[in-house]
Amino acid sequence: GLISDNLAAALIDQIKALIGERAGQGLSLVISNARQQNIGSQIAGLGIVAVLLSATLVFAHLRSSMNRIWKAASKHSEIVIWLLSRLMALGLVLIIGALLVVSLALSAVLQFLFAESGYWTLIDSAASLLIYMLLFGAVYWLLPSVKVGWRDVVFGSFVTALLFWLGKWGISRYLGVAGVGSVYGAAGSIIVLLVWIYYASIVFFFGAEVTHAYASRVGSLSHRKR
Repeated sequence: GLISDNLAAALIDQIKALIGERAGQGLSLVISNARQQNIGSQIAGLGIVAVLLSATLVFAHLRSSMNRIWKAASKHSEIVIWLLSRLMALGLVLIIGALLVVSLALSAVLQFLFAESGYWTLIDSAASLLIYMLLFGAVYWLLPSVKVGWRDVVFGSFVTALLFWLGKWGISRYLGVAGVGSVYGAAGSIIVLLVWIYYASIVFFFGAEVTHAYASRVGSLSHRKR
């Protein structure tokens, strides 16, 4: 319907703001192709369930990787660990979804208030950094099996958010002179999306290592080495 179309368009615009125009176009192309398929409501419902299960599986693997970074030893049985990982992952999916909705509303309000201002670019960049920090901070704080200090999370998520924003800016500038779209056509957006996912994964784990290093040297874990 009209509402769902407008919601999808708004969500795609928000994702473009987060990951860049060309990478967002790749994701938009994937979504539009999927929506053009004539599928029933039951199959669509199964698709949503499959997406949620896939997302929880991804976050469960991320939790395992975070525990390895933090050298967290499990105190529960394998079944309990499996259930906790899935529940935690599902909770994170919902939290991140809520943050995206909040960021969508925040962007709309800021654009309405400051779009005509000469400081709009600066305000938009600051808002993007804040949104990135909230997203990465939620993951760094909630995923590990150990208690992570909020100061450690703030420092690590800031470094990650800054690298994420710089990557978005750098990739967009590179694409402006490289002409990927003219060489690969519509597939160029998909290529950009894949490159962006690869870069984002590197930045994510680097930020996790920075968070752990900060906590170990000057943060919440530093007193254990004295």
